[in-house]
Amino acid sequence: MKIRNIILSVLTTAVSSFGVVASPGGVTPAASKVSEDFNSMWSDNTPTLNLPEGWRVDRNLTAPRKVGKWNDAVTDVMYTGGANLASNAKNGTWNWGPDDASSDRAVGGLSTTVSNGTRCVSYMTKLTNEDDAKIINYLDISYVVDKYRLGANAAGFSVQLYWSGDGEKWYSAGESFNTYFPADASTAGVAVVPVSQTEVGNSLRVHVEPKKDIYLAWNISVASGSTPDKAQGLAIDDVEIQASFTDKDDDWKDPSEDVPEINHSGIYMRGQDGWDASDEWEFDKIDETTFVLRDKIISGTFKIADASWSASCNYGSNGTNIVMDMPYELKAGVDGNISCGPNVFNCSLITLTIKDGVATLLLSANEDAEGLTSVYVIGDNNGWNYMDASGILKYDASDKLFKGRVSMPAGSDGLSRWMIYQRLGMAGAWGLNEDSSLPSTEGTLIKGKKCNACVEPGTYDITFDLQTGGYTFTKVSSAVSSLVINPVETILVPELPSEIKVLSLNNSLIYYNDQDVMFNDIAKGEGKVAEWTKHTLLGKPLSTHWNEGEGLADDGQPGAKMLVRSQPWSHIILQEQSSLPRTDPETFRNNVKLWVEYIRQRCPNPNAVIIMPVNWAYAGDWGNFTKFNELFIANYSKVAAEFGIVLCPVANAYQAVYDDKGAVAAEGLFLDDRHPTAKATYMAACMEYGLIFGTDPLDISTHPTSISSAEALEMRTYASNALKGFIQTVDHHSGMINFDARMSDEFGMDVEGDITFHADNGATISPEGVFKAPDCNEAVYNVTANGGGFEAKAVVMVRKAVEKMDIIPSVDMSAGNTHYIQNFDEIGDAAAARLPKGWRVQGQQDGELPSFYKGVENTTYAGGVSLPSNAKNGLWNFGASTSTDRAVGGITTGVAGGTRKVNVMLLLTNSGKKKLTDISLSYDIEKYRKGSNPAGFDVTLFYSNDGVNWVENSDENLNHHFDADDVTAGFEVVPGETVSKTVFLSAELIPGAELYLMWQIAVASGNNFAAAPALAIDNVEIEGQLPPVPVYDWHIYVDDKTGYASMGAYAYGALTTDEFWGGWPGQAPIDEVVIDGTKYKVFGHNRSEGSYNLILNNWNNGSQLPDFVFEGGRDYYLLATSDKVTEKTLSDVRELEEQGDMQLFFKGDTLIADDSDMIAIYDMQGREILRTPNGSLNVGNLVSGIYVAKASGKDVMKVIKIYIE
Repeated sequence: MKIRNIILSVLTTAVSSFGVVASPGGVTPAASKVSEDFNSMWSDNTPTLNLPEGWRVDRNLTAPRKVGKWNDAVTDVMYTGGANLASNAKNGTWNWGPDDASSDRAVGGLSTTVSNGTRCVSYMTKLTNEDDAKIINYLDISYVVDKYRLGANAAGFSVQLYWSGDGEKWYSAGESFNTYFPADASTAGVAVVPVSQTEVGNSLRVHVEPKKDIYLAWNISVASGSTPDKAQGLAIDDVEIQASFTDKDDDWKDPSEDVPEINHSGIYMRGQDGWDASDEWEFDKIDETTFVLRDKIISGTFKIADASWSASCNYGSNGTNIVMDMPYELKAGVDGNISCGPNVFNCSLITLTIKDGVATLLLSANEDAEGLTSVYVIGDNNGWNYMDASGILKYDASDKLFKGRVSMPAGSDGLSRWMIYQRLGMAGAWGLNEDSSLPSTEGTLIKGKKCNACVEPGTYDITFDLQTGGYTFTKVSSAVSSLVINPVETILVPELPSEIKVLSLNNSLIYYNDQDVMFNDIAKGEGKVAEWTKHTLLGKPLSTHWNEGEGLADDGQPGAKMLVRSQPWSHIILQEQSSLPRTDPETFRNNVKLWVEYIRQRCPNPNAVIIMPVNWAYAGDWGNFTKFNELFIANYSKVAAEFGIVLCPVANAYQAVYDDKGAVAAEGLFLDDRHPTAKATYMAACMEYGLIFGTDPLDISTHPTSISSAEALEMRTYASNALKGFIQTVDHHSGMINFDARMSDEFGMDVEGDITFHADNGATISPEGVFKAPDCNEAVYNVTANGGGFEAKAVVMVRKAVEKMDIIPSVDMSAGNTHYIQNFDEIGDAAAARLPKGWRVQGQQDGELPSFYKGVENTTYAGGVSLPSNAKNGLWNFGASTSTDRAVGGITTGVAGGTRKVNVMLLLTNSGKKKLTDISLSYDIEKYRKGSNPAGFDVTLFYSNDGVNWVENSDENLNHHFDADDVTAGFEVVPGETVSKTVFLSAELIPGAELYLMWQIAVASGNNFAAAPALAIDNVEIEGQLPPVPVYDWHIYVDDKTGYASMGAYAYGALTTDEFWGGWPGQAPIDEVVIDGTKYKVFGHNRSEGSYNLILNNWNNGSQLPDFVFEGGRDYYLLATSDKVTEKTLSDVRELEEQGDMQLFFKGDTLIADDSDMIAIYDMQGREILRTPNGSLNVGNLVSGIYVAKASGKDVMKVIKIYIE
C-alpha cells in the first residue's frame, strides 16, 4: 500500500520555495506551480463576469453531484454579489466578494429545485504537461472553500474535487478533497462575508503523459439526495496547484481499467439524481439473476425499476430502511420508495438479485484501504453521525499511523463508545466482536466488525494502525475553565388557563392518524375544554416551518409564524423531522432556539408552554433501535435543559414496548419504517394529554374505535409509565425546575466537582439543583450556581397564561389597496392628540430599546410657533397654533429621566394574498425649533417585521442629518425648515405579514441629548406595486373543486430529464382568473411539445389526485374534484374575461397587439389554431365559432375571447 500525504502547512512552504510560476494551464519541471485567486474578476471598482484564462464553469440542470463536459462549459458566470444574499437569490453561477468595492473575489453558485434551474455547479481548469519527456505523477493541490450564504437543506452541502483525462469522464479525487458543510438553521445571507473559510490541501495521484492534459473540477452540490434547494452559497478561492514530475510511473493504475464494460440490463436505480432512467444508474447484468452497480454513494430514497416503470420490474420498500451489508427484500409493484433513512452509504458494490419471484438488494461497503489519507472516529463523539468528519484521524507517513485529537463525551451509560470507519458513509468498519463494557485506552480493532469499544469521557490524542487495527488513546490534561447553568431563563406556568389552545408545528409523525383529532376527542370525552390545531409540513424539519416567512406560505395559507401570532396559544408543540435530532443535534438545537425565541417575542401569549415530542428510532434496524433511542432522548434532554421546555417522551414509550415484548411487538407501533399505527398515535396523544393537564394517562377512559379496549389500555399503561419515569427539566404543574450546572474544561468536556446552588425570594433549591417556587403567584426568582471558582446565574419567572389577544390597529394594504397617504391633519391641535390608525410614538429613555409596543397612540404636548429653548421634552403634536396642518415628532433632553430619542412608528399589514414590492415612500421632515447641540441631529428610517428588531434602511437618501444651529430657539413661522424625501424601500410587504416603519429622531453622535432641535414627520405617502404575473407560453386552468386548502401542480415526463416544475409538490398557482363566473387557478409552462403526467396535490399535505396526461403546446381547462381530474369541454368554458394590460384589438380581419412578439388563437378545447411571431395576425379564414386570442410581449400579456361569425 502506497500512501502519500501532504499537510497544508507543509505544502504551502514547499510551494513558496519555487521561484518560477507556470503560465496559466501549462507546467514544466522548471515552472511547476499554477495559482488563481480570481481577483482578476474585478475591474474599475466593479465585479466582472469573465472567468480567468484557463477556467470554465458547468451549470448542471439535471441532477446534483454531476460534472459536465469541459467542452460544454462556459467562461462567464451569471451574477455578482456576496453580502446579504436573499433566501431567494438567483440560482446559478456567481462571482462573490465582501462587496462590489472589494477586489477579493471567489467563484461559486446556488442550486434550486425550480424547473430548468441549477442543480449543481462545477468550476473547471485544464493543466497541460508541457515537458517533452517527464510524466506528472502527483498534483499537490490547495484551495479555500468560502461560504457566502447560509442554507437550511437538511442534507448539507459539499465541495468535491474531480479529475479527468479527457474533460468528459470524471473521477472523484477522494474524501481528502471533499469539504462538507452541515445544514444551517436558516437560508439567509449575512452582512459580513465570507461566513467561513475552510482550507483544503492534499496530494492527488495522477498520471499525465508529456504534452497531455489533465482537467480538474470543483463540484458544489447538495451532499446527498436529489433535492438541492435551500442551498448554501459556497465558493472556491486561492487555488494553488504544484506538479511533481518523474521519468517513470510504472505503478500507475488507470481507474478506467477498473470499470468493466457494462452488460446492459435495462434495470435502473431511480431517484438518486432524479427519477428518470439514467445511464449512470443502470445495473450491469452479470447473469440472468444477478445485476450490479459499482462505486456508488447513495442516500435519501429510491426505487428499482426498468425505463417504463413496467409492472414486471418495479420494486419498492418493504416498510423498513435499507442498511449496509444486509440483504434487503424488495416488494414488487408497491408505491413506497426504498429509504436509506438518515444515512449516506458509500458502496463499492450494489447487488440486485431476482430469483424465483424474490428480489433482494445488497449494499456492500467500500472496504478498499488503498491510498487512504484519513480515517474517522465515529461514536458518542459525534452522535453516531456517519457523515460527520469531526473525528478525523490523518495519516502520518513518518510512522504510518493515523492520528488526531478527539473529545469523547459520555454516552448514556457514562462511557464514551466509538468505532473506526475508513470512509464516511459507513464504509470500512473497524470494531469488536461484541460491545465492550470495559473502557480501554489501547487495544486492537477487527476489520469488518461493528461492535463498539469504549473509553472514559475526556479529550484524547488517538493513534490508529490500519495494518494491525491497533489503537491508543492518550488523555490530554485539562482544567476547569467555565461553569454554565441551564436553563438560563425559564418561564414557569403552574396554573392552567381556562381554555387550552394547542398549536403544533409538525410533520408526518403527528399528521398520520390525526393525533390532534385523537387529543381533542380525548379532551372532550374527559370533560375538558381544549382544542389542538396542527400545521403540517410532511417530511420537513422545523427550519422549513421557519422559512415559510412571516405571512402566508407559498400555498397561500397561513405560515407557521403567522399561526404563532394568530392566537394566545396556551401550549405550542414543536416536532422536529424524524431523524434530525439524532443525526444533526446542532441543527436541531438551532431550530429549537429560533422557535423558542420567536414564541416568547411574538406569540400573543408569550408564556405559552412549549412541548417537544421526542422522536423514536426507525423500525427494521433493530440492532440499533435502543442505541438510537438513547441518542434521541439524550439530545432532546440537552436541548430541553438549555431552553427550559417540556418533553413528551414518546421514544421512551416505544423503547419500553421493545424492551418488554421485543421487535415483533414493537413492529405493531409502525405502519412503515417510522410512521405510527393508530394505537401508537393514541399512546402519544395520551402522553400529550397527561403532560398538558397534569394527569395520569391511565385515568383516561376515551379511545378511538380504530383500536380495541385492550389495545387502548395497553397504550395508556405505556404512556403512564413513560411519563412517570421521565424527569422533566421544567414541571409546570408542580412549579419545579431541575437545573443542570456543569463545569467544563478548555475542550468543552465536563469536569467533575462540587457545585452549590442558591435561590432567592423564598424559593427553595436542593443540593442537586431542584428548584421549587413557593406558590403560583407571579414573581421573579434568581438562581446562582458556584463551582471550580466560577459562578453562573439563572432567572425563573413565574407567570400566568395570557388568554386575551390585543388587537393592534394597523394600516391595511393589499392588492386592492396599494396606496396610503397620511398628513396628520386629522389629529387636531390638542396636546393629547390621538394619532391616526396604525401610528405610535415612543419617547425612548436610557436603557430602553426602540419598540412599537412600547409606543403610545397619543402625543403629550402641542405647539410649534416660537418654541422656547426650555420647551418640554417628549412627544409633540406640532403645528401653528390652531392650524389644521399638523406633524408628529418630539424633543430630546439631557435631564434625568427625560427623552433621549423620539421614535415615530407606523404598522402596515397586508390582508391580501399577493405581496407588495417596490414600495415607494415619500415624506417630509419638518423643523419646528433650532437646536445648537454641536453633534447635530439625525432622522433615520428603520424597518422591522416584528416591531422590536429593527433594520436600518439601506438607502441613505431616506435619512437626513441636521447640522447644529447657532442657537436653540423657535421659529415665528413654522415649520422653519422642510426636507422632502422620496425613495424606494428595501423591504417587501408579504401577504399576511406586518411591516413596521420607524423614523428615529436622535443626536447624531455622543451622549449629549440637550439643545435639541424640534423635528417632526409629515406628509407620508406609501405606494406598493403588485409583482407581475409570470409570463408563460402555455397555461393550465384548474377549476378547483377538491376541497384542498391549497393546491400544487407537479409534473414529469419523458421530454426532459428533470421534473416539470421542480421537486414535489411542484408549482403553486401563479394567478387566479374568472371565466364565465368560475374561478380558475392558473399554472404556467413553456413546453411546446411532449407528453407529461400532471399530479395535482394539496401542497405536500398528504393528498393527491390520479395522474392526468397532457401534451405540451396548448392550454388546458381542467376540473379537479376530490377523486379525479377531467378536461372541460366547449360547453364548460363560455366566457373569458379580459386579462392583462396590453392592447389587443381588430383592424378589419387583422388582430393587432402593439409591443407583442406573439399572437396565438386557440379553440375552446385549448388547441392552437393559428400563431404569428409578431404583433399582427389575420383571422379572416377562421370558420365561425368562439376562440381565445392571446398576445404576449416582454413582461406583458393580453387574453380575450373572440367571436367569428
